[in-house]
Formats: sequence, C-alpha cells, structure tokens
Amino acid sequence: MAKKDDDKKVEETAEKKPAKKKAAAKKTETADKKPAKATKAKTETKATKEAKVEEAPKAETKPATKVVRARIGFMRQTARKVRRCVNLIRTMTAGDAVKQLGFAPYAAALPIKKLIESAMANASHNFSIENPENLKISQLLVDDGVVYKRWRAVSKGTAHSIKKRTAQVRLVLSEMNAAEYAAYVWDNSPRNKKKGKVA
Repeated sequence: MAKKDDDKKVEETAEKKPAKKKAAAKKTETADKKPAKATKAKTETKATKEAKVEEAPKAETKPATKVVRARIGFMRQTARKVRRCVNLIRTMTAGDAVKQLGFAPYAAALPIKKLIESAMANASHNFSIENPENLKISQLLVDDGVVYKRWRAVSKGTAHSIKKRTAQVRLVLSEMNAAEYAAYVWDNSPRNKKKGKVA
C-alpha cells in the first residue's frame, strides 16, 4: 500500500510541474507583449505631437520694441517751473533736445539735459543702440514730489510756513512718438490683460 501511495504522489508532482512551466511561459509571453504595446503608444503620441506642431500656424515674430527709461527722483525745483522748460523739447529727438537745453534760459534746463544724456547712455550700454541721439522723446512726465516744510519768524512771535517743493521727472526714449507710445502702453498694460479688454 505504501508503494502505491508513493507512486501516486510521484505522478501528481509530475503532472504539477508541466502546469507550472506553462504558467511561466504565459507570463513571459505577456511580458513580451506589454513593451510592444507601450512602444506603439509612444510612437502614436510622437506622431500626434508632430502633427500638432505642423498644423499650428506660425506666429509672426515682431521685433521687440526697445524702450529706454531714466528718471529724477527729487529735483529741487517746483514742477511748474520744470514743465515750462520741458514743454520746449517734448516733440524733439534726444540729440536736438540736448542742443536746445544748452541755450535755454531756465535753471531746470541743466538737470533735464543731464537726464536725457543719462537715458542716451542707457540706450547705448543696455540696449546696444548705435545712434541713441536719433531716439524720440516718447514720454516726459513732470510730477510733484515731496514738499519740505520750513518756517520763518515774523512779528509778534509768530511764524510763517515756507514750502520747498520738489519735482519728479520720468523720461522714456524710443522710436515711437508720443501717440504711438501711448497706444503701445495701453496694449501691453497688465491691468488690461487681467480684465481681458486689450484693444
């Protein structure tokens, strides 16, 4: 009886071994098939990406507009007197403005002249512009600055206030005139982009 039982066990193990081999063969087949599918998917995605790139219309690249800026933070003159000098040169090029300010009979002429020369130096150094004197004055703003308050002693122990006003000057040089620069600022304003009202 014991021999018969041993023979049965041997036969069962012999039957189980081929089944294990079959399962291992199936696993290898599925492993071989999976990379093939993955490569197909990769090739499909590459082909679709290439097709999308070909279909996309090529946007016309406009040359970047070079805008040169310079400013005076605290100019020790009233804005009203500075504007009187600035109004002479608003429509000129940078080179003509420097020449004009050399003969202007105003105290504000020298600081404004230095400001324009500083902007021309910025144009040649930072933007590699060969002839900065040909740039137009696109914007020249004069605003009120800080007011220094002093006092003066007068009769009967009282005091009168003295206001020492200052001005802030902002200059923009570019190849655009004032109207074109205003339109450029409007189109590229981040405020308009947020609202979605870019005209």
